Amino acid sequence: MTGNRTKLSLELLPKDIAEYVMTPKYINLKDLVALAKINTVKTLFQKPLTVAKLLDFVTQTNNAEAEKIINIAPALMFQHVQLRYSTNEPESISPLKCALKFYNTDIGKLFWMKIKNYPEYVQHFKKQIQEQKEHIDLESFFSAYTNYGLQYNLWSEQKISDQEIDQAWLQVGVKQRELLVSPARHILMKLCSKIQLNNGESKVDDPIVPQPESYGAYDNLTGAWISLSAPYSISRLGKDFSLLLAGDTAIARGVGHRPRAVDAAFDSAKIRGLYEAKIKDLVTMISELEQSSKNEELADVNPLYHR
Repeated sequence: MTGNRTKLSLELLPKDIAEYVMTPKYINLKDLVALAKINTVKTLFQKPLTVAKLLDFVTQTNNAEAEKIINIAPALMFQHVQLRYSTNEPESISPLKCALKFYNTDIGKLFWMKIKNYPEYVQHFKKQIQEQKEHIDLESFFSAYTNYGLQYNLWSEQKISDQEIDQAWLQVGVKQRELLVSPARHILMKLCSKIQLNNGESKVDDPIVPQPESYGAYDNLTGAWISLSAPYSISRLGKDFSLLLAGDTAIARGVGHRPRAVDAAFDSAKIRGLYEAKIKDLVTMISELEQSSKNEELADVNPLYHR
């Protein structure tokens, strides 16, 4: 060492620091310590920030981006970070637990497929499935459809006004909006796209159902496409229109364009069918993993046991 300089080649530094310091070939030790501190701070925050990013992709049902992170760092699916809901209530939750809580079995399966051959990760996966006892309940969502049907019948008998029936229809849109801004948005997303639904008989190792790149509805008046990926469009639900599911297409119907009670009931039944299929899907996943654990225990006790 000569003076306060040290012969530390950039090739020996972490890549990001080496790229940051291009010259001179040998750097001042004081500067190196400062750079090391920057790198330490970066390293300190990099992991939780990446977990938060992964959790955000789970809540947004962005399977493709979630998979990119899991391909590099699968253990991040088990890390807990703060999730703040639209009600402003925070919760400490992992990306995997979030997928389980909101019945996002597509992402749950995606996570499983990435770690199923790594025993240390499998144990974490099974543990978090057992720990996550709370799941979303959509009964208040379906109640809005039931109420609309009742109000429609009263309106048909001229017992309530046009304004009252329109408000009952927009209340359905309020519940649709609440669903679309929650981590359970994937349930309604699938019904606003042409992705085929599974029948609830899927297994934990089944291929993952692809997510639509975009989803939305056609405006009943203008015929224009309304993207339900855009916050502004979502904010209009319950104010300007509610969604009616017509075949493979969702239609935005506003004041004065109220659907028949039977059509609203059909929509409610279709959404409930997917919701219950997701519940069944999760139950199947849990059952298969529990059976796998039992088989492993039997194999440990009896080496001649065949799984």
